[in-house]
Amino acid sequence: MANQGIGRFTETNVKSALARKQLQPILQECDWGDYFLYALYPQQEALPSRTRLLLEMIADSFAS
Repeated sequence: MANQGIGRFTETNVKSALARKQLQPILQECDWGDYFLYALYPQQEALPSRTRLLLEMIADSFAS
């Protein structure tokens, strides 16, 4: 990852790279606004239960 540039990531996505010091946080004083997460899936009459459970788990984890 070294010398690859600047990116905007959630801490969840880069937690292990931060721990290994492969990434350096910058511009922490800036307000980057809200993150939005969308799930895209084919139009169906009903979602499979495992898909609905996954979406609910993701929504719950971001609600706190």
